[in-house]
Amino acid sequence: MRENISLKPRVLQLIDSFQIGGSERQAVQLARLLRQSGRFEVFVACLNDFGPLREELKDIGEIPEYKLKSFYDFGTLPQVSRFVRHLKSLRIDIIQTHDFYTNIFGMISGSLAGMRVRIASRR
Repeated sequence: MRENISLKPRVLQLIDSFQIGGSERQAVQLARLLRQSGRFEVFVACLNDFGPLREELKDIGEIPEYKLKSFYDFGTLPQVSRFVRHLKSLRIDIIQTHDFYTNIFGMISGSLAGMRVRIASRR
């Protein structure tokens, strides 16, 4: 049986939360528009799975949460390791982050996963 292989770039949007804010609204809208374009396979992950904007991505499927208390907390390394495995298992081509915490967490994880395309937002 032949495996279905997509030639579309696989993009993961890493969002802090789904609270109503400028970065969150832009990230959710970007994920929706990329998906609607049909040019990308879009995935979303978050650091905190709460907030009213979550409903806007209900058709995206599972959105894993990588909860962080602090970058100095011992729980951070297991979350980074878990996220690296997630990126590799989905064969993500591009990761895009949208704020301070997702930039640090996502860029380190993307680098450890061997991803060549990592986009961090600067605000």
